[in-house]
Amino acid sequence: MIIYRVKAGDTLASVARAHSILPTLLADANAIREGDPLVPGQALVITIPAATYHVREGDTVASVARRHGMRRHRLWQMNPAISGSEALYPGMTLAISPAEPPRSSVSVLGYAAAATPPEEILPTLPYLTFLAIDGGGLCEDGLPDLTKSRELALAARRAGTVPLLVLSAVGSDGAAGEKSRTERLLSDPTRYRGLVQELCPRLTEVGYGGVLLDLPFVPEDRRDAYLSLVMQLRRRLGHSGSLITSVAPPHRAADEKDTAHLSSLGRASGALSLETYDFATRYGEPAPPAPYDRVCAAAEAACRAVRPQKLFLGISTRAQDTAVGRSRGRVLPARDALTLADADTVVSYDPVARAPYLSYRGEDGRHILFFEDAESFSEKLSLVERLGLGGITLYPSVSLPASLLSLLATTFRIVKAHES
Repeated sequence: MIIYRVKAGDTLASVARAHSILPTLLADANAIREGDPLVPGQALVITIPAATYHVREGDTVASVARRHGMRRHRLWQMNPAISGSEALYPGMTLAISPAEPPRSSVSVLGYAAAATPPEEILPTLPYLTFLAIDGGGLCEDGLPDLTKSRELALAARRAGTVPLLVLSAVGSDGAAGEKSRTERLLSDPTRYRGLVQELCPRLTEVGYGGVLLDLPFVPEDRRDAYLSLVMQLRRRLGHSGSLITSVAPPHRAADEKDTAHLSSLGRASGALSLETYDFATRYGEPAPPAPYDRVCAAAEAACRAVRPQKLFLGISTRAQDTAVGRSRGRVLPARDALTLADADTVVSYDPVARAPYLSYRGEDGRHILFFEDAESFSEKLSLVERLGLGGITLYPSVSLPASLLSLLATTFRIVKAHES
């Protein structure tokens, strides 16, 4: 696998020819149409397969995978252009085996809203171990309506991905309301015990395989209650259910109480997901979605408190678009970043943040747009491998760039719930 930065004058055909691969394979790995212009500085993933297969009339994903002794999800992973579907057409060229096998295994956690149409998440499902489905926060009178996400949970299971319910206290009243609901839940043991007793049977009924617990505003004096909630959930879910707890990333200067709390949560949970994808809102604008130095510091600090195999590294897949001189920017999918490029745009790479950005002119003046591309993503995957972390969290998981999916599948063997 090679990451190539486009130079002025490059075309898809010239880059493919220079690396002795078919233009169609290069286009598929990066979701580029063969006639599309390339942007100078754009990062392309060049995967060189050891073997390819030309699709014939009547071929299906299942029949091609079976003929080559592989699982369907692996064929999907190596060919993001298929988009996780069964549709093939004669003449299509598929990558069948990589030149180098993945070096190690990781679990991958993705997010989606309960209202997401299954076809929108389908291209990403082959790359996910878990899909956390956010159906809204806890209602005042009980749990959210889990049946709204039944179809999405079913699509996940069909792809060998474990659907998890996101258990949170979010609401339309923002952070203040979330803090209030979290405080109310944890202040009364009978309330959170009742929640656990009511929730777990309904998860099984709808088809969920566990819970992603996301309560970021736990007061310090409620940490013992929170730990009790985590332990009760884990015990009630049993060996057949998964519990991942989302946690704010620790800092270099984290005090002993914070470290001890993180360590306790690590022992009580099946895994911890580090929310490093929220760093942009903490460190000013314009900022990359997850500055590399902050991600490293958080992951290394967490490894001192929790066994690395129980940690998921949060990686943002959003682009952070900021109009220069304004305090707040907008967020859009990283896949859409290059659509804002014009004829004069050049993608630059920030050597400190280790993230790409581009500058463009909008109606309200000059913009700086930071996003995740193959090179910055590769840096974070290398961190996962160096620290021996057990997982990766991709946030969000709809509209992921094909180049990131290609890179993920060639770097790691992705753990799946069953061999689809």
